[in-house]
Amino acid sequence: MAQSYKERDPVARAKLLHDAEAVLMQDQPIAPLMVNASLWLISPKVKGFVDNAVNDHLTRYCRCSEVRPSPLAGEGGMRSMTDEGRCP
Repeated sequence: MAQSYKERDPVARAKLLHDAEAVLMQDQPIAPLMVNASLWLISPKVKGFVDNAVNDHLTRYCRCSEVRPSPLAGEGGMRSMTDEGRCP
């Protein structure tokens, strides 16, 4: 576990944690009662989305690579945040 705290590579860290979990499952009489899982369906048009272990996603850094004009943007209309390339 201590080695996983220092590991910066996400793939290597996941392997270390998987190996630690395997040791725990062999040595301790425990059964996992709850597994937290979240699925994120992210369009390829969204840039800047980074997945992480704590499932905390700062969408302020996301941008849309393809921007469609807002129907309100023409002739004095208001522009939405997506018109500037920000992801809602």
